[in-house]
Amino acid sequence: MKTRIYVDGYNLYYGCLKQTPYKWLDLVKLFEDHILPSSIPKDYDVTSLDVKYFTAEISSKAALDDNSVKDQQSYHRALTAVHPDSKFNIIKGYFAVSDAYAFLIDSVDPKKEPKHCEKVNVWKLEEKQTDVNMAVEAIYDVLTDDELKHVVFVTNDTDLALSLHKIKISGRAKIGLIVPTKETVRRASDMLSQHADWTRDHILNDELKRSYLPRSISESVRQNLRKPIIKPDSWFGQPDIIKQIFAILLPVLNGKRNKCWRWLETEKPEIAGLPTLHSFPIEMLDEEHDARKVLQHAVAYAKFKQEK
Repeated sequence: MKTRIYVDGYNLYYGCLKQTPYKWLDLVKLFEDHILPSSIPKDYDVTSLDVKYFTAEISSKAALDDNSVKDQQSYHRALTAVHPDSKFNIIKGYFAVSDAYAFLIDSVDPKKEPKHCEKVNVWKLEEKQTDVNMAVEAIYDVLTDDELKHVVFVTNDTDLALSLHKIKISGRAKIGLIVPTKETVRRASDMLSQHADWTRDHILNDELKRSYLPRSISESVRQNLRKPIIKPDSWFGQPDIIKQIFAILLPVLNGKRNKCWRWLETEKPEIAGLPTLHSFPIEMLDEEHDARKVLQHAVAYAKFKQEK
């Protein structure tokens, strides 16, 4: 079964990724290696798989962090560098920022009906076209590609219910539904799941952890790269501890950040008095207790280099 996955990027972000260390995510690897093998019916034989990712670039007018726009652009470039067009495509909508006149929730009586509340001027932020783009792409693909027999929607947006219904009654493809949320947080919308041949109502943290892109994506991956694409430091789980590690290592590694990263990507031996690192230090920078173990090794290494 030729399979295509349609990912609602902002559903995935707010359901699974926001305020987590999992944002540097290889979407093809996540679904191809982890989620589909454990979710699809046993009689489904997936012969090929590709992903269409629907998102919009953050508006600099509303981004809370000055680096957010650049970091998101780096992520999009990383995804397209790692995967050829036949395997992965990004389809972008846009953010609309406009002023609006809206009802203010009453601070004394939050349940007061809007018509009885004060109206104020507010900034209105809207992500535009994602659901429309997903609906049009999926229906067009199913109707024009005779080999496409299995479509999977990663969303819980009920605006797509009619699209799933139309694909279902066409009889041209099986439909899968993955709700991009944490386990036990919320169930799949009945408006969507009633049209699906199979449904999965969560994504596991462990599946996200095992689906990272490489930290640095170099010219060896895609020849038209002018310089490596680097995972933002703030996208690790413990960026403050990473800063401490670099402050310790830089003086003994000629002030070169790439040497610090190489140190983090090298297995460390067992040393008396230091905690054992059961994986590469680079893989231990998301949880605080693990990152602090790496920090202890960095302190010991810097001391060793200074005394040498």
